[in-house]
Amino acid sequence: MRMEMRRLRRKRGLTKDARALTVGLHRAAYTRIEQGHRTPNVLMGIRLA
Repeated sequence: MRMEMRRLRRKRGLTKDARALTVGLHRAAYTRIEQGHRTPNVLMGIRLA
């Protein structure tokens, strides 16, 4: 999942800050999810999709 999140974010030309803002997270929380240190709950998974 994490590589796919990173690939899609970069493909869209977004920074971690910008992507986190679009899904309603702090950048640090988004980074932990993207790096695989945290698993998003179902609702956050839907917003990230």
